[in-house]
Amino acid sequence: MIPARGRVRVALAHDARMETRQIGVISGFDLSSFNRLASPFYQLGAASTHLELRSEAADLFGFDFQSAGPWPGARSQVEIRARGGPINGIAQWIALDMDTIGRYENHPGPTGSSWAVLFHPFPAVIESQPGQSYNIFGRHDSTALRIWGTSAG
Repeated sequence: MIPARGRVRVALAHDARMETRQIGVISGFDLSSFNRLASPFYQLGAASTHLELRSEAADLFGFDFQSAGPWPGARSQVEIRARGGPINGIAQWIALDMDTIGRYENHPGPTGSSWAVLFHPFPAVIESQPGQSYNIFGRHDSTALRIWGTSAG
């Protein structure tokens, strides 16, 4: 079954376990420089209880699968307002409109999904204030999607 439409959704987030994914000092040697070689994103398992969204979700990209493509590369930007608290990345997931009635979304949360949520970490934790604006940017081509963010102010 091919859905009628699909969307890439994003939100500011805090992954409480992100630091465990990074290399630090091991046996007296500072290996933190190797963190620059890490993938720009990683998967969070179904029902990740250590992920907290720090903003409302927004659609970064939309695809109309009824048009049969091709879908040329594109860039997009959304402005999101933080709820406040520490932010260390962007959560990304999908929403599919199967038809005019049926909808599926693997929204992050305790219910889980068979499709992982992707997490795009920031270089450092940001202490956000409620209502503070951030820009989330995206770019895709026929094979890859890249997502990053900056403060809007």
